[in-house]
Order: sequence, then C-alpha cells, then structure tokens
Amino acid sequence: MNFCTKDMQITKGENFRLYGRPFYVDGIPALSWSNSGIEFCADFERFTVYFGDYVSEMPVYVKIYVDGKEFKHAVSGKNNAAVLEGFKNTPHTVKILRISEGDVLLTVRFIRIFGSHAEFLPLPKENKRLKLEFLGDSITCGYGVDDNDPEHHFSTATEDETASYAYLTAQSLDADYSMVSYSGYGIISGYTETDEKRLTELVPDKYEDTGYSRGKVDGVAVTLQKWDFDRFCPDFVVINLGTNDDSYCKDIAQRQEEYAACYAQFIQQVHSHNPGAYILCVYGIMTDRLYPYVQKAVELYRQQGMSALLHCILNLIPMKQATAQTGIQVS
Repeated sequence: MNFCTKDMQITKGENFRLYGRPFYVDGIPALSWSNSGIEFCADFERFTVYFGDYVSEMPVYVKIYVDGKEFKHAVSGKNNAAVLEGFKNTPHTVKILRISEGDVLLTVRFIRIFGSHAEFLPLPKENKRLKLEFLGDSITCGYGVDDNDPEHHFSTATEDETASYAYLTAQSLDADYSMVSYSGYGIISGYTETDEKRLTELVPDKYEDTGYSRGKVDGVAVTLQKWDFDRFCPDFVVINLGTNDDSYCKDIAQRQEEYAACYAQFIQQVHSHNPGAYILCVYGIMTDRLYPYVQKAVELYRQQGMSALLHCILNLIPMKQATAQTGIQVS
C-alpha cells in the first residue's frame, strides 16, 4: 500500500477556520487568548501539529479535537509537536484550541497529514446564528477547574477555558465566540491581598489589544497592536468582572462608587466597538457584594442616553449555593 504525506501552513486565505482573536506572526497564526484556535478538515490516518517555540515557566496547554473527541497536549520549550494517530483514512474535522493563559504567543507552524490518500479538504460552510463575546477574569479563563484543592495557586495544568461557563454557553447555543479574559484582572483593580490598588491588571486597558504577550509582531509589541473589531461582530457581549475588584473595594463606599463609575465607562467603550450588540452585565458566580454597583453602572450608562440596547443584569447564584440548591456542579 502506498502512503503519502502532505503539509499545510495556516496562511491567510487558506481553507481553514479561525476562532477568537488569532493573528499572524511571520505569516503563521499565533494564539494569544485562551480559546483562540484553528479548525480544518482533512483525510488522514494520522497527523502532526508542529508548534513554534514556547519558552515560559509553565507550559501552555491545547486541546485538539478530532471529530469531537478531545486530546490534551502540553507545549513547552523548543521543537514542539503533537502526534495523533490510529484513525481510519476518512475525512476528519480537526480543531486546535489554546486552553490556558500565558504571556508567550503560541504559534502553529504547520500541519502534516499521513495516509494512503492524505488530502486537505474544504471545510463545510458554518452558519452559526449567534456570535458571543465574553469579557472576564479567572472565572472566564477556567482557572483551577481541574484542581480539587481551592488552596492551590495558579497552574496552567489545572486551567481549562473549555470547562468555563463561557465556552459551555457558546457550545450549548451553537454560537461562534470570542473571549478576552485575564486571571486576577478587574475594572478598577486587579486582585489584591494587601489593600494596594493593582492598576496594571485592568481589562478595560487590554480590551482593544490584539493579544497579551511579551512577543512582537513586525517589531511591534503585541500589546501595542490594536484589534480590528470588524473581524468579529458579536450579537451579545457578556461582561463578567468584579470579583477581583471586590478584593480592593471591600465595603468601602468610595471605592465601590468608583467601580460603578468606571464600569459604566467600560460599557461605553464596549458599545463603541460593538454598536449593534446587546451587552449583558453578569455578576455573582463567586461573590455578590458588588452586585448593587453593577446595577448602578448600568443606570449611569443609561442616564447618558444610551438606553437603546438591552443591558441585562444577571445576579448569578454563587457556586456553592447553586450546588446545594440544585445538586448540579456549576463550572
């Protein structure tokens, strides 16, 4: 039996599908945000995904789905490749998703398929009726979802954004999605245990960036490259921010008022880039102390005459309470 191999580089204009906010570095796709990824269709018995160098204290994790079956893979150091084999030489749909955070770009250099009649195939047209964008913190990132000990610190090994409420919601609604989320980030302050205001960890400051990385594209830092909002126009934008702000605000009224005012400004920022989207302000998965100030932020925004769009406040039941009341584990 004759066997053959074929390579495909994910270049602009090729037959593949992108998820999230991927962009190109030296002509190859780079995945910065969690749940950004690539999808393609091919006829093969086995295939290899060749990643670029990933030098960091922790590996980055990806999930590779073959016809819906998932395989988890860690990428670290140099000469990274994921080899998957044992498939029938028939058409398969493959999706590659970055599922953990990190400040290093994950690049996909090329894909090699192997089989008696290996061939890259056209992807079927996707007709998703909904587009969702999620803006959040560690809750949206899936921080610690694979760790049974809540006292453990951050590890990419126990983080999985495909197990977060955001990804599960998109899957349940059969929606296309984009996610911008950072663990420890907030509206006016990142997470703090010292009462110090963490001004370097604010989602509004990162929302317009293409990605978050120490890397550069064409000599320009990734964090200085602005996202083209015409590339993804969501029907709904879900903002879930406040858990980290609460560590700074506590019960101090002045700080809580500042949170409400800055939240209203962020709603305006999001609306300016997504004028046709409904904005859902979601809060309460882990704590609900700032919930009245999320409500106040929406009212402040409406007072500016911006009430044409629906702004829905969902006071979510905290995880432990939801589990006790329903018997269902909330992700």
